[in-house]
Amino acid sequence: MERGVSLLPEGTLAEASGGITVEAVPDYAATGVDIISMGSLTHSAPTLDYSFRTG
Repeated sequence: MERGVSLLPEGTLAEASGGITVEAVPDYAATGVDIISMGSLTHSAPTLDYSFRTG
């Protein structure tokens, strides 16, 4: 990841995603990426029905 980031042209945003856990965020951040996406934040979130329908 770090090498990939270093090869990007100046001003290009680098994003890391896919299988990243909360515990691994510091390691990914240390590579120099600008954005870290974590689907696990929403994959395990419980659903909430906030419908305004009655009856």
